[in-house]
Amino acid sequence: MSAASWKARLTVLQCVAFGLLGLAGCEWVSGIGDTALRPRVAQPRDAGEPKEAASGDPGDAVSAGGVQGAGAPLGGMMDATMAPQSRMDDAVAARADSSSHDVVASGADGSDDAGMVDSGSVARVLRPPLQLRFFQATHVWANDLKVCFRLDGASSLPEDVVQARLAFGNHAGELLQTNWARYIPLRISWLGTCPSTATTVEITVTDSAPSSAALGDPGNHTSAITLNASASDAEVLHVLGRMLGFQNEYGLERAPGPCVECSRDEQCTFGTNLSCLSDGFCGWKGDHESIMAAPGCAGIEPGRRLTAWDIAGAQRAYGRKAAGAIVDRLGYCLDDPASSVIDNQALVLWPCYGLSNDTWAWNAGTTPLESHLLVCNVANQNRCVAISETVADAQTSPAVASTCDRSSAAEDFQFPSSRIRALGGLCVIAASVAPDALLTTAECGTVSAARERWVVNEGQTRLAGTSLCAAVRSAPGVAGTELALAECATPDAAVMQNFVPGSGIYAGHLLWGEYCVTMDADSADGGGRIELAQSCVTNDETQIFFLSGPIAAPRAGRCLTSSPDETPELWAGATPCDGSPEQEWDYYW
Repeated sequence: MSAASWKARLTVLQCVAFGLLGLAGCEWVSGIGDTALRPRVAQPRDAGEPKEAASGDPGDAVSAGGVQGAGAPLGGMMDATMAPQSRMDDAVAARADSSSHDVVASGADGSDDAGMVDSGSVARVLRPPLQLRFFQATHVWANDLKVCFRLDGASSLPEDVVQARLAFGNHAGELLQTNWARYIPLRISWLGTCPSTATTVEITVTDSAPSSAALGDPGNHTSAITLNASASDAEVLHVLGRMLGFQNEYGLERAPGPCVECSRDEQCTFGTNLSCLSDGFCGWKGDHESIMAAPGCAGIEPGRRLTAWDIAGAQRAYGRKAAGAIVDRLGYCLDDPASSVIDNQALVLWPCYGLSNDTWAWNAGTTPLESHLLVCNVANQNRCVAISETVADAQTSPAVASTCDRSSAAEDFQFPSSRIRALGGLCVIAASVAPDALLTTAECGTVSAARERWVVNEGQTRLAGTSLCAAVRSAPGVAGTELALAECATPDAAVMQNFVPGSGIYAGHLLWGEYCVTMDADSADGGGRIELAQSCVTNDETQIFFLSGPIAAPRAGRCLTSSPDETPELWAGATPCDGSPEQEWDYYW
């Protein structure tokens, strides 16, 4: 390989590392005879402003994340003139214009090199660069997807086989929605069995061919996918990822061998840092479960799932849901249909557009008697989510949009038990339930709820069921200062525990004064500390957070509930809080 080729490859790796470490990634520039990449280096901002290292460019071919909506930050009242209006079309068009380039879409963990970068007048000491495991996104979709499935040779199949394959096809659609579609702004509508009208993606369920999909948007014709009826959930998600344009990590067709069967780690001696994996072969454990990792010695193992890096990679290619989006488990947004200003207008679930009628600002009350409102702004009128007072069923109440009323129990919505999501699939957790316990990250659900569920609607971020709040560990705060638990009632709580969700270009960020909170991404499997960042970097995955959990109306005794069906334009209601999947929502500030 020529020296120039090696240099180009090293530049790409350097650029991805810069992006993941908060140095703003890279930009495409004109090179001699070709297109080249060069790192973008952070520049300090004026004192008193959140420190931003680089502005986000939704159309950037490398740092391709960040379709952001506008909206008032949590805790701030939204004026009638401050409509949270933003949609993804301009950013998507920009991405489409640059779709001839591959988008570097994901990275990884671990490494032992260190370095310094001259960031303008500030010399920034870097954490060890991440060891990169990236997939690339090719021919990302610029328009809405309508996805359906059909059965191969259905007329000749026994009835029980037909029913089993219909169930398999619909299950594949649910996997698409609850995984990839849930985390990206690309509007994906699941149609079930294929209609006679035009669709963009058609899945054929068969037993006579292996699962396969072309990479990304095929252009002016329908994308055809084949799913073998015996495919595991992991195989289905891998193929659907290919349909979205995601190549195998490393660009490999298959993970490198040799294939050595094993039953314990001690048998894996032919390389460094190898373990006996769950598929019964030796390999590298880091991110082995990633959906987009190249097939291993045992193919696509059934235990794979979307990892934090898969989600971060998908969002780097397509962006996040718009700021203010309230998203159900199937990827649909809470929506005031047709931007209605009629009181008691029933709310629906609909593909997310990032417009004023499907982005909501959470406005906390200032006294115990004031309701916490979920507000959108339509036609210069503030509209609030409410539980309808006209209830036909004692258990189910329609969710409606109504005139905002701070005194109404029906409009009082809170986040009583939320996960704070970092890097897509990780949760912010407390190392223990005790004062001075550090905040760190772990894969969601791998620690007790007592350590990963937070109350975020009381002006502080409190560990649910305790009197302990997230706090900056020491004063004055400086970059690298860790976050830890402290008693919520401490004398310095108003300063040390005062975290403000960002808005505008800082949507998704959590601000403490002029600093942004960040995840120290030393490990793709969790364990990175939560601390103050040197600079606020728009669209830096390690600085972006959102909430997942129930949205409760405690005085009405209800939680927002989505329809259990997989099709859009279905009801959104409120039922007694029961912890069901239909009561789990993602909220993007």
